Amino acid sequence: MSRLPKFSQKPSSGAGTEEILLQDGVGTTAHDWSSDGRFITYRPTQGTYIWVLPLAGGPLSREAGSGTAGQGPKPFSFLQNELATIQSQISPDGKWLAYLSLESGRYELYVQSFPTPGAKWQISTGGAVQPRWRRDGKELFYIALDGKLMAVPIRGNGTLEVGAPQALFETRTVLGTATGVYFLQQYDVAPDGQRFLMNVAREGPATAPITVVLNWTAGIRK
Repeated sequence: MSRLPKFSQKPSSGAGTEEILLQDGVGTTAHDWSSDGRFITYRPTQGTYIWVLPLAGGPLSREAGSGTAGQGPKPFSFLQNELATIQSQISPDGKWLAYLSLESGRYELYVQSFPTPGAKWQISTGGAVQPRWRRDGKELFYIALDGKLMAVPIRGNGTLEVGAPQALFETRTVLGTATGVYFLQQYDVAPDGQRFLMNVAREGPATAPITVVLNWTAGIRK
């Protein structure tokens, strides 16, 4: 049995067989799956560039067993000339890719056309981690380095109109902003952008206080 890292898909019903989409010897971290099921973005474990895996026909469209590792569309690198591009998120309409890049010396949020790189916009200016799109693509969210969740108005029809970032509230994600750049998403956004589900740090002491009883043998003699 092969133990190589792999991407697989299977119907959520549990029926059918597992289909391997990608298998290699270095390991990968999946970032996002486009709404139309045509692309998966990911980063190799031993690299700092975004890669794209095309899926012909979308999810689960191939007959069971017809897709095998090494066949079908080939993965391709995206923005390999930029420095340390990570945490990619595909817009709901599939036309734009939000991602973090170190090109300015710290991680900032950028958006480029997708799946072919082209026009580019810098979204954040004070550092960013954990980008997420609103379901209709009209807002882009991220966590600033001070821990605040930021919302950026987005308008676009062939080109983007990017508004000024607005702070919504203070976050308390488990990983925080110092390490959050290296891990998967710690929150998700409701379709209307009005509610957020977050993996937050626990309030109060992590464990119950310990009580130490001295001279407990004296109590036994009584």
